[in-house]
Amino acid sequence: FARYPLKYPPRFVRGDVEICRFHNYSADGCIRRKKFGMCMFDHEHCHWCGEHGHRAWECEHAVTAHQSAVVDDGLAPAAAPVRDPNDGTANGVANGTASGGVDGLANGIDDGLANGI
Repeated sequence: FARYPLKYPPRFVRGDVEICRFHNYSADGCIRRKKFGMCMFDHEHCHWCGEHGHRAWECEHAVTAHQSAVVDDGLAPAAAPVRDPNDGTANGVANGTASGGVDGLANGIDDGLANGI
């Protein structure tokens, strides 16, 4: 599972006990059990299907859902971009300035440096 365990919605067994998402979805298992030696959430039910005895990692329903959700045809190639003839960049000239540089600014910068400003 590629998602962070807490990105899955909480699910409950017996009405009030939440199924541990880290135990079900994390490759490292339940971080609460590892860090604190205990976890107050249920570790006996699958978070995906709710059945007893396996984790979501081992759930055949989760595997089937994942396989049906994976799209491997890829995206269709995009159309070539179309230039707007009214954007002011016809013939590579921007805003009617034909003096070179960026909007004619390069000449002003060069002149300023040459004059010691």
